[in-house]
Amino acid sequence: MRKAFWGMLVFLIAGLIWLVSCTTTAKTGEPASKTGGPARKIEAPSSGKAVGKVELAKEAPRVKEVPPEKALFEGEIKPLSPVECARCHYPIYRILKDQGGKHRQVCTNCHEVYHRYNPLKNNWKAIMPRCDKCHGLPHGEAARECLSCHQEPHSPRRIELASVSGKCVSCHQRPSETLQTHESAHQEVGCEGCHSERHGRVPKCFECHDEGHVPDQTVEECLMCHNPHMPRDIKVFEGLEVDNRVCGACHKIELDRLASTTTKHGKQTCIFCHNRHGFKPKCVGCHGKPHSEALHRKFPQCLKCHLDPHSLRRPRLTEAPAQGK
Repeated sequence: MRKAFWGMLVFLIAGLIWLVSCTTTAKTGEPASKTGGPARKIEAPSSGKAVGKVELAKEAPRVKEVPPEKALFEGEIKPLSPVECARCHYPIYRILKDQGGKHRQVCTNCHEVYHRYNPLKNNWKAIMPRCDKCHGLPHGEAARECLSCHQEPHSPRRIELASVSGKCVSCHQRPSETLQTHESAHQEVGCEGCHSERHGRVPKCFECHDEGHVPDQTVEECLMCHNPHMPRDIKVFEGLEVDNRVCGACHKIELDRLASTTTKHGKQTCIFCHNRHGFKPKCVGCHGKPHSEALHRKFPQCLKCHLDPHSLRRPRLTEAPAQGK
């Protein structure tokens, strides 16, 4: 009986030692030494020498707990994006998106100072961006108050007509001077008579003029010859492509003769000879002097024989030569 007791006691002690050994290994990740302390880590020999290095198990750093109310102000601050600004300034965001033009960029490019308005200081003008910082004074010293015309800086090219009434000459000096110095019915209409409804509107000619010179004439074809600010002064035609039918709207007889002739003149456009409106070229400009000197001395005016340059019809012997012009 006594032997059985001592045997059981030795078994329990051995089990207890084994249990402590397993617990130590689980905590340190390494088997416990025979002394029960942390195991020593022996590095492999280097350069022929065995070097022993003992590393004590390091305790994991503790994370410093931050109170929730303080944590709200611990994050890293990044620049605001337009979408983030839009959460409070949505109407302005929509204007920029739809009509912003070149102003459609990062908000803080212009608004370097924001959320600083103080009604007690009345500092609105001081914190708002200045137009001339980027644009200078594009309309001169006389137009320093940009917002008097560009009332919405987030859509700068959309200008209400009422805000610029009577101020056209401030920015559009050349068209205004041209209109006033070249007599036409357009003078009676004035700027706002054509450029109505909104600033920058370019009207179609046929809003006032019932029809063009030819059927289905386009506004682009009108502007090839006419400057709307001096419509009676026809442009120089050189370098343009003007259909003969356009000229024939006023010069029908000449167009019919040119279309019916079998000469080389019938293959040319009107502006080949008449490179500006009303210009009458000299025959020698293209033909030189195709006849003898004696004939040219006797008939210095080509049209005394070649009655009409549009048909070059030769006169009958019984027909008196027409007087040259």
